[in-house]
Amino acid sequence: MQHQTLDNGRWAAMTLSQQMANIGSETSRVYKALAAGKDDRAQKAFERFQELTDLTIRYGRCDNPQTRPALLKELCRLREL
Repeated sequence: MQHQTLDNGRWAAMTLSQQMANIGSETSRVYKALAAGKDDRAQKAFERFQELTDLTIRYGRCDNPQTRPALLKELCRLREL
């Protein structure tokens, strides 16, 4: 795990917007590395993307408990793809 410090509560303290922004940053890094032909760097960014997605599934904040199931469904779908 590359984000061990986030698993001890730091990730859960972030807002959902902050969590999704971090996931988006890793996604951008994957695409940039692939475009530059740096497959190893793209693979590492993809692994970080997966870790952050898993942390969001586990600890993702959702202010409205009624929408949490839908959020989890979409995050799991994203992770599966």
